[in-house]
Amino acid sequence: MDEDLAEAMYTSGLSHMTVVSGTHCSLIVGALLGLIRMCLSCPGGAHRC
Repeated sequence: MDEDLAEAMYTSGLSHMTVVSGTHCSLIVGALLGLIRMCLSCPGGAHRC
């Protein structure tokens, strides 16, 4: 990332928002992948869960 852009994001508070947004995205994706894995591991396939 360009140094000027990083400084502008830090000054405006966007760096914190970017980190929080990334954290939320990773939690949602992780939960979805866990749910898919759990459904696919059910006996008889996902339609039986």
